Amino acid sequence: MRINHTELVLRDVPKDLVRDKVESDVRAAMLTTARAAIDGKDQSENVSMHSESRLGVDFSRHGKSGFFRWHTGDRVDVAISVFLRGHETDSGAINHLKDGPIKLSSKTINKVIALTRPALATVYFDLDTFKHMVVDAAAMAMTAAMLAMPSDSPSIETDDDIRPDQIAVNTASVNRVMQTYQMIHNNWARKNRFEYHVSSNIRISGRAYAEIKMARFLVGVDAGSVQEMSLIELVGVFRLIADQCEQLRSAKYLKEIKLSSPIDLRPNVNLIMETLSEIDIQEPPG
Repeated sequence: MRINHTELVLRDVPKDLVRDKVESDVRAAMLTTARAAIDGKDQSENVSMHSESRLGVDFSRHGKSGFFRWHTGDRVDVAISVFLRGHETDSGAINHLKDGPIKLSSKTINKVIALTRPALATVYFDLDTFKHMVVDAAAMAMTAAMLAMPSDSPSIETDDDIRPDQIAVNTASVNRVMQTYQMIHNNWARKNRFEYHVSSNIRISGRAYAEIKMARFLVGVDAGSVQEMSLIELVGVFRLIADQCEQLRSAKYLKEIKLSSPIDLRPNVNLIMETLSEIDIQEPPG
């Protein structure tokens, strides 16, 4: 689904203004925070979306639509956003736009209502906030999280071409990948910081696939909370994480989020080695 994303600034914007883009890892953290904040809730206040800028949001969900009020840590309003899905529940978000605590001109409200839907509209009160694009990224994260509800977990698809004697083994692998991914994901959502622990039972660096394919790994958020995994399972966890970040790089179009990561018992050696090179692994000495 492609979203019509429109930004309105209630003051003159200098022609030479250069906006600061938000890095993909920050966008990924915002999405995780947004999904944790929205999960099962119709409204919430003062959700911290970006600690560096002290950006917070009050949100209210109206069926498939939503209203977001953006403020700094001292509760100074800097922008509002409204997501209109194109359903009958849009009226709830529009009423919040019209009758909410922040008064907008009829001209501005009519511009938002006239947008082709589905639409995400953000109205900025502060030029500096507009320049730094933090609200832009956070609004897209909140909208993406709302689209993804109620499920907070990605789906993992197994290889269809699998022998009957491998089914039990494959199912156990899927469960380990899901549990470990969820452990890292939940910690990310809670702390708004991406962190993990991976250690191996043998040296990995500089070795060929044939030498490490039987390695075992302890994977989790810290050394005290880990899951023992095979090499293929380790790669499955971090491919899920990479999939989520990759989708956020395309957040301009705000496609509905549905993560899928096949676990193939016939490993792709190039993909495994590429993924390993991006993971910080604690290896035994020697």
